[in-house]
Amino acid sequence: MTDNCGSEGVKNTTRTPAALIIIIGACLLLPALNFGLSSDSNVKEGMNARRWAVEFSAGAAVPTEDGLGSGFSYGLNIHKQFTNTLGVEVFLSRDTLSVEEGFAGLEAGRLDYTSLLLNGYLFIPVKGRILPFVFAGVGFYFYDYKPDSDPANPDKGVVDRFALNLGAGMDYMISKRVALTARIRYNLPKTWVENLPRQVPIGSVDPREQDIINFFTLALTLGLKYYF
Repeated sequence: MTDNCGSEGVKNTTRTPAALIIIIGACLLLPALNFGLSSDSNVKEGMNARRWAVEFSAGAAVPTEDGLGSGFSYGLNIHKQFTNTLGVEVFLSRDTLSVEEGFAGLEAGRLDYTSLLLNGYLFIPVKGRILPFVFAGVGFYFYDYKPDSDPANPDKGVVDRFALNLGAGMDYMISKRVALTARIRYNLPKTWVENLPRQVPIGSVDPREQDIINFFTLALTLGLKYYF
């Protein structure tokens, strides 16, 4: 019964954002569908332009730590390309993982975490419509742990912490303004579990005195990028 409740919670959490991403993605594809595939020369012109872009992406979150189960990942980023090889983005994403009984002293449940990141990009110029890239960045992770048995005793939470990620991917230009994207992103969060309610301000806690745990996760996503 508990397992069913947990899986149903994951479904409810991911269904609405996934539907929203699909709808927005279909709307962003309209320019490409209306005007057809651009010629290679027009596409190359668009790839060389220093422009802003917005990207919606969705896919799988695959943890590399025992005791965590795979889930769903989706995100939105605002991107600025400064030169043919350098760019930067503000990236907001949401990953959903399942937690097995006993992992880091937690009860079985679900862990959602939101990433707010500033990533730097290095593009690799190649011929054709494909534009590979690598990236790395820093930011913050915001955790939301929900046990299957509510309320848990004792009540526990995961501390919000500094974020680090790195990865690689590629854009496939459909037209001057629309690209399909694929990326693999490695999240490197280190944090700890605390008993709730918090007894002292988090700023007075020394992380070196805590039992640090890893939530290392691979996010494998496909997306749609619109340049403007």
